[in-house]
Amino acid sequence: MSVSVGGTGKGASGTNKIPKLSELTFEKQMKFANKYSKNSPIKIPENAIIKAQSKTGYEQISYKWIEGGKKYEVRWHTRTPGAPKNQGNTYVVERTLPGNPNGQRKKKQILVGEDTWVSKHVWQQAIADRQKGKSTPQQNEILENGHWKAP
Repeated sequence: MSVSVGGTGKGASGTNKIPKLSELTFEKQMKFANKYSKNSPIKIPENAIIKAQSKTGYEQISYKWIEGGKKYEVRWHTRTPGAPKNQGNTYVVERTLPGNPNGQRKKKQILVGEDTWVSKHVWQQAIADRQKGKSTPQQNEILENGHWKAP
């Protein structure tokens, strides 16, 4: 099975009123999770492990699975503290490429375009620099493209 990019594109979205996920029943959490999985930038398989959480200042649903020896995680979340005011609800897609016995270390990457990935280190540095007010135009583009518009 191949990972296909689809979904609703990149950028800011509306900010629907989302309840605190931690206060919902498991059944209601899964109803939200199933709703948001349909608009993911990549196809989320039915066997994905789903976790709905209330984080500090935002709500998040994560979907995790392994495909072709790679680990995938799609995170849907409401606007996070420190994010641009117009960001809205977004998806972030992360994959982990396995290491090997020959010394190749595992690599974590973030999807920033159709089949375009950047290292998680580059992603995290861009977030840190933006929070300090010193991000470059290239870093801002990475962050814009890696936050996929969500309902």
